[in-house]
Amino acid sequence: MYSLNETLPLIPLIRVPMLLDVQSPDWLWYLREKVYHVNLSWKTKLKRLWIKMIGRSIHCRVLNIFDYETLGVYCREAFLIPEFIDTKTFKPTRPKSDTEFTILIRYDPSFKWGFDIFLKALTSLGISKWLNVIIFGRDPPQQTLNIISKHVNSVTSLGRLPRDSLVDIYSSVHATVIPSRFESFSIIAIESLACGTPIIMSRLPATLWYLKEIDRAKPGTGLSFKPGDPIELAQKIKFMHELWLNKNEIYLRSVSASRKIALRFDTSRIAPKYLNTILTISKTYKER
Repeated sequence: MYSLNETLPLIPLIRVPMLLDVQSPDWLWYLREKVYHVNLSWKTKLKRLWIKMIGRSIHCRVLNIFDYETLGVYCREAFLIPEFIDTKTFKPTRPKSDTEFTILIRYDPSFKWGFDIFLKALTSLGISKWLNVIIFGRDPPQQTLNIISKHVNSVTSLGRLPRDSLVDIYSSVHATVIPSRFESFSIIAIESLACGTPIIMSRLPATLWYLKEIDRAKPGTGLSFKPGDPIELAQKIKFMHELWLNKNEIYLRSVSASRKIALRFDTSRIAPKYLNTILTISKTYKER
């Protein structure tokens, strides 16, 4: 659930089994308090108190280990079940260029998605004529596109696209950049990996599922950086480019590793676990 808000007080009145599907990243601001030291509003504090009081009445499905350890102490039972995708749809469909290095990033100006961190990373890189950028999602303001254009070889904004239309884009780029400040799981990450494209992503609890760090000695599925750190992000973009530029076998093997790990999150593997969880909860109540 993205927000309980007005429905939160009604939970104790519902006399049926409840599975709270926690989709919202950093539910109730736990991660933001820990990582960014934010001051909590009185509403957030009240919601936290209420979930502690009613938690034993509900089951929780969470997407990462941080939420599992946080909510597990309050819920009747917590289930750690990741998101899933159709890897028959999301698969490598296009070759990657041997002459131009391109990264993909989603544009969203909100604090969560961290596009401002990416802009600062470009400034740290300086004039990078080796870098091409493709943007999807919302259309960035022209001023933002102008700033990016000054630092890279080319920038292309695709706007909003249907999810399955992204398959060719994911496949053809060399890395997908995900600079989120907080993230529950990141479907974008799994879609990119399924299409054989490594990721460069903030080091968040969700990445424990699928990000195996690439280094000069061994392949992986991507590179991580400290959340909110544009300098480290710039370094990781440059490092990925160097691996590709040198026709390094590590990069090619990382493309294969990316696809391989994404297969773990295929619908055929995860959806039955989710359904079985629902049936188990239902059976427990019927036997009472």
